[in-house]
Amino acid sequence: MDYLELKVSVHSGAVDAVSEIYCEFGANGVSIEGPLEIIGQENLYWDYIDESKIGRNAESVVTAYYSCLEENLDRKIEAIKNRIRQLSDFGIHLGSATFSIRTVQQEDWENSWKQYFKPLNVTDRIVIKPQWEEYETKENQLVIEIDPGMAFGTGSHETTSMCLLELEKYIQPENTLLDIGTGSGILSIAAALLGARKAVGVDLDPVAVEVARQNVMLNRVSDQVEIIHGDLVSTISGQYDIVVANIIAEAILLLLDSGVRQFVRESGLFICSGIIEDKEQMIVSKLEERGFEIKDIIRKGEWLCVVSAVRHG
Repeated sequence: MDYLELKVSVHSGAVDAVSEIYCEFGANGVSIEGPLEIIGQENLYWDYIDESKIGRNAESVVTAYYSCLEENLDRKIEAIKNRIRQLSDFGIHLGSATFSIRTVQQEDWENSWKQYFKPLNVTDRIVIKPQWEEYETKENQLVIEIDPGMAFGTGSHETTSMCLLELEKYIQPENTLLDIGTGSGILSIAAALLGARKAVGVDLDPVAVEVARQNVMLNRVSDQVEIIHGDLVSTISGQYDIVVANIIAEAILLLLDSGVRQFVRESGLFICSGIIEDKEQMIVSKLEERGFEIKDIIRKGEWLCVVSAVRHG
């Protein structure tokens, strides 16, 4: 089967938003070539990059694939391009926003991105390893095996790595975790390996749900991790010790307005990431308005991750 490959080069701060748009329009797969790949340093870890080599205006290439058998495909592609261009109206810096389109065969795109996915030391303890790569586990390391398939999320992006750092810091034995927008399931799996009694991952994308379920089985944590297809309000009940949302700032605002607070225990934490630095005050203000107090903020590049606790009194 032939697929239409749609690429756009954008500022790295727009990557998550572009990926969300691709998925919203039913992409059969999404891949990202970040500044590391573009400058030929794909084997370096994010933690050890000389940022001067990349620069604040570094761009990433975000690629999506759509079946050439789809009706009105040309109209869909134009709609996607328009939605991406409109991101600037929401304060997201797009950079060049240069598009390219070509037709490829399925086997070409399903495997081409794998050359960029290598074992990654995200923290001192946590390593993310593609299923097809060999890796010698060191003492006290937790290795997460991932096959992202057609779901977005290999753990290399700053937003995910910051979430993993915070989960490593805050998860206690017997904790429960809710992972909103689980993607390939990395955060839910990490929570289980870190000692959580139960982790529930939820995602609107049925492809992501299937991939996450496969990754849960691959890491032998099926007894601890449940992956659910659906939205937060209609599919999730109960309260959790930690709720994590690695999405974009605008989606975090919607979560806060739709009552994500009800899913966090009185002694619990809400960890949100995928926030570019220009959106920091907006997110902090909304968190405080919705009954949270800021506990910690960590930063990587232009991204930040906010840890908040339920405010008492």
